[in-house]
Amino acid sequence: MLLLLPVWVGCGSQPGQTVPPPTPATRWVFLRAGFRSDEATAAATGLVARAAAEGYTGVVVGDYAFMLLDRMPDRYFTNLDAFRQSCRQHRLEVIASVMPIGYSNALLSRDPDLAEGLPVRDAPLVARGRVARPAP
Repeated sequence: MLLLLPVWVGCGSQPGQTVPPPTPATRWVFLRAGFRSDEATAAATGLVARAAAEGYTGVVVGDYAFMLLDRMPDRYFTNLDAFRQSCRQHRLEVIASVMPIGYSNALLSRDPDLAEGLPVRDAPLVARGRVARPAP
């Protein structure tokens, strides 16, 4: 096995020549944004320009407000559109992060029954009226 290693390492290169690592076809930058703020939007669009200059191909963007879009003011959508236009101008794909597992308070504010409970077996309960609570 050790005899094959020098042959494998040297494949495709001349003696003394270094081969640069391949560049991935897809390079994403992950961004947590807050498009309610003009300053945060400006920072996000600045990051888009920097990422494009560095060879990134997409931006995965998440905002807490994505779960509350019907509650956002018009300014939010203006800022979001400015961000999207910046991505389009710099030819970066936009991937919206809309499933905030572990950070789902905004989603649960709509319907707390979406939270998953842990199964309970053989736990003594005391029922009073229509409510059952764990026994002391």
